[in-house]
Amino acid sequence: MLVLLLNGSKWLFYQFFWRISGPISLFLGFIFLTFYLNKQGLKWRDLGLKWTNGYKTVLWFIIGLMLSVFVIMIANEVSSFFFEKPPRTNERFGDLSGNIQLTISWIVTGILIGGFGEELVYRGFLINALERIIDKRYGTVLAIILPASFWALRHYYYAHGYGSIMVFIVGIYFGVLYVANGRNLFPGIILHSLFDTVSFMARYEGN
Repeated sequence: MLVLLLNGSKWLFYQFFWRISGPISLFLGFIFLTFYLNKQGLKWRDLGLKWTNGYKTVLWFIIGLMLSVFVIMIANEVSSFFFEKPPRTNERFGDLSGNIQLTISWIVTGILIGGFGEELVYRGFLINALERIIDKRYGTVLAIILPASFWALRHYYYAHGYGSIMVFIVGIYFGVLYVANGRNLFPGIILHSLFDTVSFMARYEGN
C-alpha cells in the first residue's frame, strides 16, 4: 500500500511539477506513515531515529563513509557495464553551475527528503515491515533488497538505467548499514545527506 501511495502520488504530481514530484510524494508518504505508526503505538524513534549513543553513531558513520568509497566504485562499474554513463547535467535539477541559490535549495531538499525522508521510509519503515511478513530464513535479506528496488525505480524517471542501478546498489548498502549497526538510522541519514550535498556541489562547480 505504501509503495502504491508513493508511486501513485508521484505520478499525479509529475503531471504538474515533475521536478519536485518525488519530494512531494515522499513527504506525503512520511505523513501517512507517521499517523500509521502513531495508531500502532509506535514512533519513528522505535525504528531507529534516535541518538542514544553519539560515539557509536559517529563510529558507524566513519565506517560507512570509508566503505562507501568501494561501494560507489562497484556501483559505477556495474552501472557502466549495462548502460552508458550520462552527462553530469540533468534537466530535473536545472543549471546548478554557479547558481548558489538553486544549489542551496536542492541541498536542503536533499538533506530533508533524501537524508531523512528516504532513510526513514525505505530503511526504517520498509525493512522492519517486510521482515514481519517474509519467511524468517530470507526475511532480512529480502527486506533489504526490496526497498532498494522500490527506491531505485522511483529514481528512474530522471536517473534512467545507469542512475537507477547506482541507486539500487547504494540502497542495499544503506540497508546493510542500518541492520549492521543495530538499526540506528542516523549513520545512514548523515551519509545519505553527505552524498546528496557533494553531488549538488559538484554540479555547482560544473563537474
